[in-house]
Amino acid sequence: MYDLVFKNQFGYYELKKQMSEVERNEFYSNKYFQNSQVYTKQYSDEEIKYFNIKLEEKKYVVDQLREEFKTVEKRKEFLDIGCGEGFALKYFNDKGYNVTGIDYSSYGCNQHNPDMCNRILFGNINEKLDKLIRKNYKFDIINLDNVLEHLFEPALTLEKCKQVSDDNTILCIKVPNDFSAVQEYLYNNRFVDSPYWVAMPDHISYFNKDGLMELTKSKGWTGVKFLCDTPIDFNLLNDNVNYIKNKTVGKSCYKAKIKIENLLHEISIDEVINLYEIMSNMGIGREIIGYFKLS
Repeated sequence: MYDLVFKNQFGYYELKKQMSEVERNEFYSNKYFQNSQVYTKQYSDEEIKYFNIKLEEKKYVVDQLREEFKTVEKRKEFLDIGCGEGFALKYFNDKGYNVTGIDYSSYGCNQHNPDMCNRILFGNINEKLDKLIRKNYKFDIINLDNVLEHLFEPALTLEKCKQVSDDNTILCIKVPNDFSAVQEYLYNNRFVDSPYWVAMPDHISYFNKDGLMELTKSKGWTGVKFLCDTPIDFNLLNDNVNYIKNKTVGKSCYKAKIKIENLLHEISIDEVINLYEIMSNMGIGREIIGYFKLS
C-alpha cells in the first residue's frame, strides 16, 4: 500500500514520483479542468443546494471564530485560491464581499458562474499570489478548497497566503483525509483491493489532520477549528454499495451523501457543525476542513 508514497517531515504522505512543475502547469491548464469527471456541465438542484449549504457552514464557522477571538472584518475581502467553478466566489459576492479568485483555467467558471470570471486571475497560483503581494492586498478570508493536495509546493503557497493576511484573516483549508483509520481498516480487511485514495498524478500530498497542522504551523498558521464531512467510505463496508468494487453504485452513493448533508444542515447548523467536529477528532470523515489564524 505504501510503495507509491513516503511519509514526509510533517507526518503526511507524498507521492514518490511526481510530475515536473512545467508538466503540472500544462496538466491543469489544458487537461484537468476539461475532464468530464472533474467538472459537470450541469448540476441538479440538490447539488446546488449542497454547494451553498457547505459555503453557509463555512461562513458560519468564520463568523463564530471572529466572535470568539473578538476580531472584525476590516475589508470584507474574500480570496479563493483554486476557485474552479466559481461557486464560492458567487456565494461570498452575494454576501457583500469583494471577491478575488485564482485558477489555472477559466473552463469550470465559464460553465457555471461566468459572471465571476472577471474576478479571477488565471495562471500559476504562486505567480498570481505574488502579484497580489506586490499590490499589498490583504484578505479577511482565504479559501483553499481541495487545492493543497494538488500543489507542487504547498508550503510555499501557505507562506504566500501569510503575506496577503493580517491578524484578522481566517484561512480555510479543505483536503481529502487520506490513509485514515477507516481506509486502512478497509484495505487490511479486504473490503478494497488497493489504496483507492491514491489519485495519481494530480494528488501529490495525502493529508491527515496532524500532518496538515504541522505543515501550516511551519508557515506561521495555527489551527483553531477542524471539521470533516460525511464518511462516505463507510459504504465500502457493504458489498451492495461498495463503489470501489462496483463502479455502477458510485453515483447513487454520492447522491445519498448529498441528501444526508442537506438534511443534517436543515435540522440544525449548530449541531451539524458540532457533529462534524466530533467526527474530525475521530479522524473518520472523508475530508478535513481546517480553520487557521496567523500565529
